[in-house]
Amino acid sequence: MPRNNFPGEFFKGVAFCTGKEGPALYVRTIKRLGLYVQTQFKNGYDVKECLEQEKVLKLEVPELAENHTVHEERVWEYHMRKLIKTERVLDGNLRNLFAILMSLCDSDTKNQVKCMTGYPELEKKLDSLGLLSLIKKLVYIGNMNDLDTSHSKAMAHMNLMKMYQKKFQDLREFRDQYLTMKKVCDELGLHFGRCEEEAKAILAEKGVMNPTQEQLAKALDDMEEEHHAIIFMYKVNRHKYGRLLEQMQNDMLLKKKDPFPKNIADAYRLLAGWKNQYGG
Repeated sequence: MPRNNFPGEFFKGVAFCTGKEGPALYVRTIKRLGLYVQTQFKNGYDVKECLEQEKVLKLEVPELAENHTVHEERVWEYHMRKLIKTERVLDGNLRNLFAILMSLCDSDTKNQVKCMTGYPELEKKLDSLGLLSLIKKLVYIGNMNDLDTSHSKAMAHMNLMKMYQKKFQDLREFRDQYLTMKKVCDELGLHFGRCEEEAKAILAEKGVMNPTQEQLAKALDDMEEEHHAIIFMYKVNRHKYGRLLEQMQNDMLLKKKDPFPKNIADAYRLLAGWKNQYGG
């Protein structure tokens, strides 16, 4: 349970909404919500982790050796009781979070959420993480027909392509915004840059002539991650990072090598460390 009543002032300036500002506001709202649950809920850090990972945490179950002593068994029982209590607190916190998530939706988003076919079941179970997934898709895709997956995929693709860092937008915030949009695409089964024949060719260059399914899947995941890293690089503020991109493009031509990062984390680190003496 929250320790205080729901403080409107705490969430002033943030909300879940659709429209042009929706994705950026979503990132800010989640960060503010994470701070709120961490400070106002018992074991709030666990709830914050669930929000960030968008799934219920799997707590580590203590192991009891087969040839254990009486003392070891008592210690194990103590940790098991503690684990069960922690799980109950987390479950209660996540149920309480449902009303908070709904209160953070503006009126249009709230009405759209309630019209979704899956909402009644989510409300019945007080499934906060299921609700958050639904809100996220509405924010990033727009007016979504949950019965038409093809339409949702098309809208997600269009919105990803239209997403660019605003002039004064913080790079970290834009990275989080992009990653959330990428996650929406993943959840819809919308993937980019995956080519099985190319993945096999890359593995063959490394001496893996007959890759296992696991090796092939890993190669495809790496290809898609690199694809998104390159897209992300071209979506950042050109006024600030344009010379870096020009330099990397020239390196590809002159040095015959690919200087682009292989994942979004590396792309972010490169951009964050870039010092542009010409454009801010």
